[in-house]
Order: sequence, then structure tokens, then C-alpha cells
Amino acid sequence: MYDFLPLKIRAPLYNSGTEKLCEIRLRAGRPVMLRTDKRYLYLSPEGVTHSAADALKISVSEIAETVLMLCERSVYAYADKIRNGFISLPEGIRVGICGECVIDDGKIVNVKNVSSLNIRIHREVKGCANAITALYAGGIKNTLIVSPPGAGKTTVARDIAGTISEKYAFDVLVCDERNEIFPLMSRSDTVDCITYGPKKYAFENGIRAMTPSVIVTDEIVGNDDAATIYRAFASGVKVIATAHGKSAAEFVKREEYVILKDVFDLYVTLDESMGKGTVKEILSKEELQRKWA
Repeated sequence: MYDFLPLKIRAPLYNSGTEKLCEIRLRAGRPVMLRTDKRYLYLSPEGVTHSAADALKISVSEIAETVLMLCERSVYAYADKIRNGFISLPEGIRVGICGECVIDDGKIVNVKNVSSLNIRIHREVKGCANAITALYAGGIKNTLIVSPPGAGKTTVARDIAGTISEKYAFDVLVCDERNEIFPLMSRSDTVDCITYGPKKYAFENGIRAMTPSVIVTDEIVGNDDAATIYRAFASGVKVIATAHGKSAAEFVKREEYVILKDVFDLYVTLDESMGKGTVKEILSKEELQRKWA
């Protein structure tokens, strides 16, 4: 699973008992940091440590070699993904990339001199969305899940997709732009996925070709995404989506809400107060509008 990492990191990582590991952060010349669902730790030659002084450090050349390994030694083949700031692996690992942007004619064409990598690790937590899916007994409700980055919205969306396809026998289509919701290794037998495609392509072609009852998608960003979701809603397909934010109350201030205000029946806010994916609040459309709109 971590074969792309330098041996000096890979060996102690395998022996560190990091079943709850969520992120590995590599910064050139800085200590290697590990994030579990509740805290940050460091990686030493012996394993996990609380001391930055005892932690392994990674060099610029080791980060460059890691990127090369992630790209199967062909950076050119992964140029599009690198330009978008991340590389996804089949196991559900997404690696965020920071470095110097190369710009040509106003567009980013490459990222060079990579200085930081954030290795985000897919975790499946079955049942974490039970408080939400219990509300679907009378029928699937269009649902928006709002949380800060890293608080578990993708994990919850994954559990919803698996639960409603298996428990309620719905045809579920997942629009998985970054191969995070249902990576190849964990896909349910009853879920169809369009991976790495933009929402517009996945929604329009998926509705035509796969006739889903429900579409699950991650991270609404901008009016184009909102318009795509609205068209699916208007065609009779249920939509479960996520968005970055501290709360549903914040989402109503965004431009996307103007387009989507009639779409979602439920607004779910997550935080990490009791671990990733903690359901902080569930509001109906009417409750949200009375309270905040």
C-alpha cells in the first residue's frame, strides 16, 4: 500500500500500528507527521513518536523520488493530475501536491520543485451514516453534507452510497472526481462509479446510460456544479452531495445556494467532536430556511 514511499519511512510505518491513520504529511527538510482521527504524531525510525526531535526528516530529493514512484516513473503520464494538485491511487489514497506552479498563457501547465505531499488514506467506516440513512426509510431524501476539510464528509457519503444501494436496493451512481468515494478496492457490488470525470460529464452521461435512482457526488464547487446538480434534481434523480463549510448556515450564504435552495431536503453538518464524521446537526429544508435563509 505504501510502496511508493522511501524505505526509511515505509519500514517504520508498517510497524507502527497505525490502523487509524488518516494522513501522512511529508515536507522537505521537516519531520514526517502522521495524523490519526484525533491528533498529530511523528514518525521515528522505530515507529510513532510524540517528539519532533526524534522524528525522521525527508529531503527534497526523496520527495521528488516519491512523486516519481507515484507516477509509475512517468511524470508526463500524470501531468493532468499533477496540474490539479493531487494524484489518486486505486487503493483510495489521494496525495496532495504543493510546489512551484508553471504558468503558460495564464494557465497552470505543471507543478515543479515539489516541496510538500499530503497522503490522505481512505477509510471505510460502515454505519457512520446511520443517523442519516435512518431518515430514508420513507424514501431517499436529497441530502447535502457540510463539513470542514478532513472532518469526514467523504467517509459519510461513502457509507450512504453503500447503505442505500444494499439496504434499499436503489441503483446508485457515484460521481467520483478524485477516486475517493468508492476507490476500486472497496466498491460495493451494487454501486456504479464514474471516476475522474467532471460532474457535468458524469451526471449527464450517467443519467442517460445508467438510469440511476440516486447520484452521490463530492464537493460542490461553483455555480457550474450547482447547475449540474439542479438539472439532475429536475429530471427526478435524487442527489446526495457534499460541500466544504463549517455549517449548513454558512452554505446558505454561498452563490451555489441560490441555485440549489429548492433541491436538498436535508442539510447535515459534520464535525470531529467525537471522531471523523460526527453528525453535529441535521436540518430539513424548511428548518434551514426558517433559521438562516
